[in-house]
Amino acid sequence: MSNLKAQTDVRLLDLSIMKNFKKMQTTNPADSTVELVIHFKINKAAEAAKAHFWLGSAKDSSNILIAEPVFTTTGGKSYIAYNNVSTEIKKYETVFYVKVSKAVYQKFSAATLFVETTDGKNTTRLYYVK
Repeated sequence: MSNLKAQTDVRLLDLSIMKNFKKMQTTNPADSTVELVIHFKINKAAEAAKAHFWLGSAKDSSNILIAEPVFTTTGGKSYIAYNNVSTEIKKYETVFYVKVSKAVYQKFSAATLFVETTDGKNTTRLYYVK
C-alpha cells in the first residue's frame, strides 16, 4: 500500500457519496443497480491525472470496487471522466458517477478517495463511512 501522507500540494476536501435520486425517479424500481454521485473538492485539478476511488469493507480497503476516473484539461477548463461521462470541474467542485449493483451498495462500509498527480505523486486520502 502506498504512503498515506500527502506527497503533493494538490488538496482534496469534503468527500460525499449519495444515490442519484434524480436517476432513481426515472428508472424502473426493480432495476438491480444504483448510481452513486461522488462529490469532492480539489484545489489544483489541472495538476491531477487520476482519482483512485475504492469501496470496501473498511477504510483503505478496495475489496468491493475500484474506480479510476481520469482528469483532463481542455481550453483552460478541467474535467473528470469516468465510464465515458465527462463532468466539468467548477469552483473546485468535482463530481463523477459510479453505477453499482444494489448488492455492492448494501455491502460496502467505507469509501477511500485519493488523487494521483501528473508527476506521479499522491494526495492525502479522504474517507466516507456509511
